[in-house]
Amino acid sequence: MFDARPDLSRVALYARYSSNRQNPKSIDDQLRECRRLVADLGGTVIAEYTDAKFTGATAKFRPGLQSMLTDCPRYAFTAICTESMDRLSRGQHDITYIYEQLEYLQIPILTIQERVLDEFLVGFKGTMNAVFLKDLSAKTRRGLIGVIESGRQVGPPAYGYLLANRIEGADVIRGLREIDPDTAPIVQRIYRLYNKGHSARAIARLLNDEDIPPPRSASRWHHSRLTGIHRSTGILSNPLYKGQVIFGLTESAINPNTARRTTRATTRERWTVVPAPHLRIIDDETWDAAQERLHARSRPRAHPTGVPALARGAMPLTPLLRCSRCKGPVRTIARHRWACKTSRSSDKCNASTFVLRDIDLLCARQLTSWIRRRREWTPILQEAQNRIVETHAQLEAEITDCTLRQRRLINAVEIGADTPEMRERIRQLAQELANLKTERDRYAAGTRLKPNNPNIRSVLLNRASEIQSAIETGTPEIRIPATIELAALLDHIDMSPGPGPGKGRLRIQPNVISLIRSAEQTSIQS
Repeated sequence: MFDARPDLSRVALYARYSSNRQNPKSIDDQLRECRRLVADLGGTVIAEYTDAKFTGATAKFRPGLQSMLTDCPRYAFTAICTESMDRLSRGQHDITYIYEQLEYLQIPILTIQERVLDEFLVGFKGTMNAVFLKDLSAKTRRGLIGVIESGRQVGPPAYGYLLANRIEGADVIRGLREIDPDTAPIVQRIYRLYNKGHSARAIARLLNDEDIPPPRSASRWHHSRLTGIHRSTGILSNPLYKGQVIFGLTESAINPNTARRTTRATTRERWTVVPAPHLRIIDDETWDAAQERLHARSRPRAHPTGVPALARGAMPLTPLLRCSRCKGPVRTIARHRWACKTSRSSDKCNASTFVLRDIDLLCARQLTSWIRRRREWTPILQEAQNRIVETHAQLEAEITDCTLRQRRLINAVEIGADTPEMRERIRQLAQELANLKTERDRYAAGTRLKPNNPNIRSVLLNRASEIQSAIETGTPEIRIPATIELAALLDHIDMSPGPGPGKGRLRIQPNVISLIRSAEQTSIQS
């Protein structure tokens, strides 16, 4: 029991899980336990916020958490309830900032594990959570080094190799590799062509013309899969082809400015080198000649003087960008310069590059203008309702198909056709099935649309204006969360070269389902 019972008349719940490897239902479990705690204490839950597949190492760019903090003064929450403090953040700076912001608003944080947080718990457990992240990273690295030194490897096999897992008694020895007789000659041919003077782009084009299957997860050969010199991940730079396994060439870290996980090169002192002569495909002379040419042709990309480096992955709208000609993805190739990815990697699109600045602000203005021009909302509401029904039916069909495939594999295992790959595929299908059911339930039990609601246009116009204002006048701490919210309201963004040389233009396509649900949720909370 509490010494001083907090006011629980208007409680907001928050739940989060980190990655694809975790069960999506953990959010439902967290919310259920939080509701039970609030009900036992005689409180009332009026809002729920969630973040799926977001790390706890940073809090700045989690849309659910940022929406909750923004809504605290707007909806006069009297308390915040979450499973434990690490659901809010594992970072010392972030948890302190969240606690101080809510303390200023006189909103206590209630957790199932720690109950009401105070300065001591925030300081002590914040330090412990930060130490936990460091300790987890060190233990993971130690375990991976042990795997490498035992002659095994981590992750999927590189191009030119096959899995060679074997069973010893009751144990399955995983991480073993062997040379693939079908693709190893292609690797040797790539080295021969490169050492004869062919460029990586020319080799990729030749392999595509001959319809040679590219590495898995790729649809076509691309020159970047051949080089990769700065991270030693390309076919021409991977030391595994000369019979040497090197672990620790790169390390991952979360950028605190963008909340994105990035990969960077490490120093030689952090490398673990293990000979693997049985995996040699390229002889030393051929390997050394290729490396000499790679280093001679490579050059670092220096940023212009006085211009800050463009943060990789910092643009939340990037996944929505597509070429207006081929409908392929559009990506940045330099600061403010954009290009169709298909046109850069193949001849299937001839779109030219162009310069376009502040696309988040341009999209926010277009969304505000789009909402302002819509006087009749009944067709839009009907379109949203139809799309919900269609999406729900499509998800049901995918669930049926996934269940059937899973059942076939289980039946095969039960009659004796049991392999590690089949069990791994069954596990993947179970995870896929859980994700599909979660998405289906979200559509089935979603907010009911109100065709005759006269406030939808005004509510959406006010929200779009707030997003535009935050992007237009806010600091990065305000602008990026607003851009994340803007991205959730859009379906895609068509980009194309403009009328003038080097100029660009864009056109947004709003997501009517997200717009209507946003309006209904705002109406319910207010």
